[in-house]
Order: sequence, then C-alpha cells, then structure tokens
Amino acid sequence: MALPTKQKTWQFDVNNLAASGTELARNQRDIYNIKEAMTGFALNPWVVTLSSNTVTAGVGDNIASPTDIIWSTGTVYTWFVLRHVSGTELLFSFREGSEYQLDLYVSRNDGFTGGATNALPTATDQATIAVSRRWRNSSTTGYQEYSHVWHSDDGNMTYVTLTGNGTVNGFWALGIPSQTTPSWTDPFIVSMSENQTFETVWKSNFYANFQSVNSFAIGSGYTLTSGPTANTFAHEQHNIGNNLEGAGEIYPIWIGVDSGGVYDGVHGLLDDHYAITAAIGAPGDMTSGGNEWVKAGSELLLPWDVSLTNMLMS
Repeated sequence: MALPTKQKTWQFDVNNLAASGTELARNQRDIYNIKEAMTGFALNPWVVTLSSNTVTAGVGDNIASPTDIIWSTGTVYTWFVLRHVSGTELLFSFREGSEYQLDLYVSRNDGFTGGATNALPTATDQATIAVSRRWRNSSTTGYQEYSHVWHSDDGNMTYVTLTGNGTVNGFWALGIPSQTTPSWTDPFIVSMSENQTFETVWKSNFYANFQSVNSFAIGSGYTLTSGPTANTFAHEQHNIGNNLEGAGEIYPIWIGVDSGGVYDGVHGLLDDHYAITAAIGAPGDMTSGGNEWVKAGSELLLPWDVSLTNMLMS
C-alpha cells in the first residue's frame, strides 16, 4: 500500500532516554525531556512563561533539571506554563501523589499570571482539562524508556510519544489541526493517552470529558474543541473505531464528537498521524518511501525523516 503524503514539515527531538530505575526518577526525566524538547525547537517552539521548581517560582523557566519535577499533595509542588505559538497556554501541575498523574489547565486568550511555590497561577478564562489523570502508563520500572517529540515547522501541532519495553506507553497530541471543517472556527486539541491501542485502551483511558453537561467523546481520533467559550475542550473516548485487523491498511485518524450518544460526524483529521495495521512493518522501524514515516508501536504511523535512525522502543 502506498504511504501517505505529508501535510506538514516537521521538527524532531526523538529517542531521548529515561533510564530504568525508580518510577519517580524515570518519570522526572521523561517530563523534563519533553519540556526541553517542546521549548527547544528552532522554529516556533513552545515557551515556558511561568514556573515553579518548589523553591523558586516566577517568570520564565525555573526547572533546570529532572529533579526539579516534584509531585506532591503537600504545600509545595512543581508546575509550569507552556505557551503555544497561537497564544494558548497550558498549565501543567504536579500537585499529585502519583508521579504518573498530573493536572492540566488551559487559557485560550488571557494567559496565566501570578503563582507561587505553594499556589498555581490563574487566568481569567482558564478551564480545567483534567485533574488526577494519567499522562503515561504506570507499568513496571524495570526497563528504560524513551520520549519522542514532533513539532510542526509552523508551530501549530505537537505530538509526544513515550516508548519502552517494546511498546507505546503514552501519546499526546497538542495544538491546532489544519484539516478541519469550516464551521470549526477556533480549533485546538489537547489529548493525552497512557497507551497506544485504539480498539481497547484508548477507549477508556483518555482524559475525562471537559464538561459532564457536554459529554463529547471520540473514536479512532481525538476529541474536538470549538470556539473560545468555556466548553471549548472535551477529552473522553468512546467505543467507536475502525477495523484495524485487515492486512496492509492505513487509516487517517479523525477528530469527531459524540454528544450524549448522538454522533455529530467528523470535524477534522490529525495532521500526518495514522492508525496502521500490525501487518505493516515492525515497531520502531522506518517504513519505505525514503524513511519519511515510522511505525510507533503496533498501531501508529507518524512522520519521520531520512536523517533519523529507527525509533527506539526499549
């Protein structure tokens, strides 16, 4: 089967090691590596506007090493704000007792201000995306893990994948998809999964829906966001899916909405992100076609580059 044509050009920061050891140490390294990658791209990177390492809080990036990432339900804890090229800001809070969980908040327009070592910054238009939700799989600590970050040259889309023990242990999609319907006038998605499997895990372990009154959900894709209002974000999965068992098949991943069991159709597609059958390639292998694509785990196809080695899976 012919491989897709890329919609975007991409920057890569991949195969970043978080060595085996304690789960805390590995997760600290993963979060730190992801932050460094997202903010280190040459073109239109994310920017840390505010942060706290539990000792110093304020403007800029105060998180200088993995050990500055502190999960705690006590008085002080780590947090940081990342600003997207569009001006949307995401507040990552580690006010949690488990290091595979985090809290996530968004400001689409106004931006976060303030904050201290014992208090999160706030925004007048802030919305809660998730509290006490998993950002990665919490499986055994006996193997090393790698983080991989893709960032489009225009700064609009970012993908994050965590791999270890031969599988995908987390996947994030953040930003503005380019392939959307005209009626979706203000698109932005924030989705995180602790695993890769579309037909099983991704149906139950996405971030919870943004508002229970608007219980949006997704299938083999991601929840949509629409408009500048408080109910812009929705993050839940639903039992809708493509058949991924056929040989040699590649499926685009759609962005759709299911409101209270009423399916409202497809509102867009993720850029250069596909579901792929197990029959095509091996996990971590670059595909044919000039090594322009890579197979992440058993069911994801993501953009790659001829200058890169294989994606490390374990």
